[in-house]
Amino acid sequence: MNNITTFECAACKQKTTTQYKCSCSSPVSAVHRAPKTSWQTLRAKKFGHWRYSDFLPEVLRKITLDEGHTPLVQQGNLFFKLESCNPTGSFKDRGSTVEISLANKSVVCASTGNMGASVAAYCAKAKLDCTIVLPKNTPEQKVRQIKIFGAAIEKVEGHYTHAVEHAAKSAHHKNMRLAGDYALRREGEKTIVFEIIDQINCAPDRIICPMGNGTLISAIWQGVLDFKTAGLIKKLPQLVGVQAAGCSPIADAFHNQMPIKAVNPKTIASAVACGNPLDGLLAIHSLAQSKGTAMKISDKELLSARRKLAREYGIDGEPSAVLSFAACQKIKQKGKTALIVTGSGLKDLKHI
Repeated sequence: MNNITTFECAACKQKTTTQYKCSCSSPVSAVHRAPKTSWQTLRAKKFGHWRYSDFLPEVLRKITLDEGHTPLVQQGNLFFKLESCNPTGSFKDRGSTVEISLANKSVVCASTGNMGASVAAYCAKAKLDCTIVLPKNTPEQKVRQIKIFGAAIEKVEGHYTHAVEHAAKSAHHKNMRLAGDYALRREGEKTIVFEIIDQINCAPDRIICPMGNGTLISAIWQGVLDFKTAGLIKKLPQLVGVQAAGCSPIADAFHNQMPIKAVNPKTIASAVACGNPLDGLLAIHSLAQSKGTAMKISDKELLSARRKLAREYGIDGEPSAVLSFAACQKIKQKGKTALIVTGSGLKDLKHI
């Protein structure tokens, strides 16, 4: 494992000890060296998230719910990574197991719902008090899931960006650990791509991924680079990041080659309704470095894609989770394409 103590700003490249954001307000990434390893060494370990512990932050007390080892369902050259099969029904558990393993006091986290349920579950396992800050329009299924884990819930007016501000203030004034879409969560979520490569036995030609804060897609790119540096893969996949048309600040900035401009989210894809994306700059860097692109999908297209994915492939995801499949319908297929299905359809039964 890596004992991560230093972080680097995505914009000014300043080194810092904070895992949240640089003094210039840009996101930071962990600075570490990929270990020397081999497929033989990796595969001697149990398949799952912590198989890749040599690439993860060092933890003294591992808080795990046996996350990871999610199915990769193949249909021709398409490979669906079903992150809905994680303990709380979304990919967020990969980040939570790392973040909460490193927590030693009460936790506060802003969320659109999925991360809140995940952090609450792992805090319950760790016997840590937990407060989840939500926008008032968070889907009721997600609110109830958070409640069952015993977390305190605080709702704020406005959208996710306001919840982030509220959580950060609470962490500061109440001496709580701030969890969320920050550097250490990114370190945990990169195991998605480790598993995909492990399961296919090579890097796919393309990976299509939903984007809200941009944390997951930048985590995937970091994972690709980690495996490349370690000598486990040779080629690098192209990344395609997908946003809802009603909340697309990353996609707009990428195509316009302009700074990210915050927006007021207007989409049924509540899980990616992040109007001022915390890791937007890192997401843009990841797309550019992979020679990839960004796409936007309307709510109407999302609903159509959800029904098609369920009725033709037997896979259901909440609206944000099928962004990858909706985008795939618009792309000329060439080579192996991995699609990240980020969360269970049971998390949003309103939009079907």
